[in-house]
Amino acid sequence: MSAIGPTSGALESTSSAGVVDARPTDAPRDAASEASHADEAGFLRLLLAQLRPHLGRLTGIALCTLLAGVYSAVLALTLEPLIDNAIVGGDGAALAFGVSILAIFFVIRILGSAGAAVIGAQLSARYLTDTRRAMFAHLQALPMRFHGARSTGDLVAHFSSDLNAIETALVQGVPTALQGIFQSLPALVAMFYLDWRLSTLGLLALPLAALGVRLVGARAERASQEHKIQEGEITAFVQENLMVQPVVKLFGLARREGERFEVEARRLGATTARARRYAGLASTAGSAGLGLVLFLVILGGAFLGRHGELTAGGFVAFLAAFMSFGDALGNLLDAVPPVLQSAGSVHRIDQLLREPLDAIEGDTAPMPALVDAIRLDDVRFAYDPGHPVLDRLSLTIPARSSVALVGPSGSGKSTVLTLLMRFRDPDAGRITADGVDLRRVDVGALRSRMAVVFQESLLLGLSIRENIRLGREGASDEEVERAARAAELHEHVMTLPEGYDTLAGERGANLSGGQRQRLAIARALVSEPDLLLLDEPTSALDPVTEASIQATLRGVARDRTVIAVTHRLASAADADRIFVLEDGHLVEEGAHAELLARGGRYARMWAHQHGFSVAPDGRDAAITPERLEEIELFADLDLDQRRRLADWFVTERFDEGEVVFREGDPADRLYVVARGALEVLIDGRPEPRVRTLRDGDLFGEIALIKGTPRTATIRAMVPTLALSLPRRRVEALFDEAPALRRRFHAIAEDRLGGGA
Repeated sequence: MSAIGPTSGALESTSSAGVVDARPTDAPRDAASEASHADEAGFLRLLLAQLRPHLGRLTGIALCTLLAGVYSAVLALTLEPLIDNAIVGGDGAALAFGVSILAIFFVIRILGSAGAAVIGAQLSARYLTDTRRAMFAHLQALPMRFHGARSTGDLVAHFSSDLNAIETALVQGVPTALQGIFQSLPALVAMFYLDWRLSTLGLLALPLAALGVRLVGARAERASQEHKIQEGEITAFVQENLMVQPVVKLFGLARREGERFEVEARRLGATTARARRYAGLASTAGSAGLGLVLFLVILGGAFLGRHGELTAGGFVAFLAAFMSFGDALGNLLDAVPPVLQSAGSVHRIDQLLREPLDAIEGDTAPMPALVDAIRLDDVRFAYDPGHPVLDRLSLTIPARSSVALVGPSGSGKSTVLTLLMRFRDPDAGRITADGVDLRRVDVGALRSRMAVVFQESLLLGLSIRENIRLGREGASDEEVERAARAAELHEHVMTLPEGYDTLAGERGANLSGGQRQRLAIARALVSEPDLLLLDEPTSALDPVTEASIQATLRGVARDRTVIAVTHRLASAADADRIFVLEDGHLVEEGAHAELLARGGRYARMWAHQHGFSVAPDGRDAAITPERLEEIELFADLDLDQRRRLADWFVTERFDEGEVVFREGDPADRLYVVARGALEVLIDGRPEPRVRTLRDGDLFGEIALIKGTPRTATIRAMVPTLALSLPRRRVEALFDEAPALRRRFHAIAEDRLGGGA
């Protein structure tokens, strides 16, 4: 069997755009709208809930700040006898006693402040570590639909800017707030002890200090959350830009991308300024209110002193106590900006941790040994409601057989793999293994029985040995080497200076495409899977490497159940059974020869892709006269003309990312894809890629016939062999058969607007 073979471990499940659920199933949440409805009380409850596991350290900080705050109260209480008795009355004993008391409590204050600082540092470090661990673990457990719906940059921002904001709040805001609370209590006791009348006046006037905070605080929190949302968006924008640099360079989009970034940067700057402004105004409003309260207290004290109801020492002592109380409240206000600025981050992290896990994770039934068959019974599935990808699909895959799923793009081939891996579950119908519904099976047990390889194998920045061992933790060096030999990777590894300890590099950058695929095969083999899922594992390789990998796959696929998705029918020809999908329906099934004999959809697809020959070294290709007859433009040529035309085609090779021609270029030839894949790009559209060209597809003919410039850019997605026919050869045909010119132009008129 040409294309049926084992796959790498389940780690590759995130590397294929075809299988990973990259479509959000729900309308995106308006985070800014949600943030606007969060009030300060709700935010504080949320923050305290997140800090609840660290209650012991919070209590320690509170006790230390309480001890430090006692000094201010003792100072106020000591001032009255010091002034009235020691200074005015000349009592030396009172002076010595007061100074001694202050010295003792000053030492207690230093120790309390130091203790609060030490415990606060421990609290911050532990909270951040626990939160990072919780977020990372939760991200690993979240379903693929979540990862497909969220940008990587936004998720990374949780670990960077969000945690940085919370760290600032924990280091500055929370200790300062606790200091304000627990220093205010001793000061309040001292105030009422010294004069209940002034104390009552001060407390009655305190709402003036809180009024400004109340008015500004809600806006400050909303602005903070908008700022964090925008911060995540600009991080995602930068990351996306770096990932699509080939497109930026190809179309000369640097200026345009710079302008888009300028818009995002200005938006972030505006939300940053708004968040900082409201946070600062909240603190300023509180300070102004406290100043007004102090002014009223001084007026009250002056009135009592003038009427002989308050001594000078008592008045000074009360002012000291009240100012200590005001300083404590000021500390609370100083805590407002960093805490409010962290509000958006706290809410974002809480939303992440509240994202529901896949319900399938809770199933615990063991995975049965596959001895009969895998069946899809009347399966329906849609990424977007109302747009089914699979519609009443039923098929049977016998155990220890090789099957291929073929069909046009969007037919649902890769979605079948998605459901088999249980990244998603059917909306209706069921998938069974030996009669057991996969939804009842423990998902870990299910995936341990299978291995998967995609078009692009994702490798980690570990050694070759460690990358292979990811397929089965605990595999011995001998087992790793045996798997590498089976994947025909061992000989290459032994030529490397560090052998199996050689680093693969980020995403396998130190290895060629073929070597990466062989490593993925070795990783699959070391896991000893029963079920092998294969999603276009060789379509990104050059023809020579592809043929070599296919031979390896044939060798390692024996005695396993193999399910392959492929667009290249030659790769599926040796499968025991071929399922042809179209628009989510099964339209044909059978062996290769049987399907060709029927003359149906598969036979037409085969005719479209067949009729090309590729040299053993993968550097040259040719097209047969019979294949030319299948092309509408050349269908009326006689056999001798088609033979001459076949000889006129020239082989052109394009590396991944290489441009065939650009939009606006003169049209000097038409092309037909012999092997590979190309993308049709039109500048100025939200999604530049409008079409994908694969084996057997003709392109560039309309612009050539009409003599107009190219209307799109064509770029190779993988190493590609194409056959080109120069314009002068077409003109020679026209001169030889004038009727052919008229036919060409008639076809062009019918298809105008669809070509490149």
